[in-house]
Amino acid sequence: MMMILGMGMYICVCVYIYIYIYIVQHGADVNAADVTAQTALHWTGVRGSIQVAELLLQQGACLECADTHGYRVHVLKLC
Repeated sequence: MMMILGMGMYICVCVYIYIYIYIVQHGADVNAADVTAQTALHWTGVRGSIQVAELLLQQGACLECADTHGYRVHVLKLC
C-alpha cells in the first residue's frame, strides 16, 4: 500500500494538488523514492510545482536528500 501511495506522489506533482492532499492525508510517504532515489520533491523542482513543493515541505519532505547522481532539490531549483 505504501509503495502505491508513494508512487501516487509522482502522479500529482504537476497539477493535481487536491489529489496530493488526499494521498498525504491517507498516509503517503512524502519521502518515497524511485529507483534513482528521486522523491516527489525532486520532481516539483523539475516541474516547477511550487504549491506542491510547499506542501511537501510542510509534511516533512527531505530538502537535503540526494538522488543517485548526487542532485539535491535546492540545486535543481536553480537550474
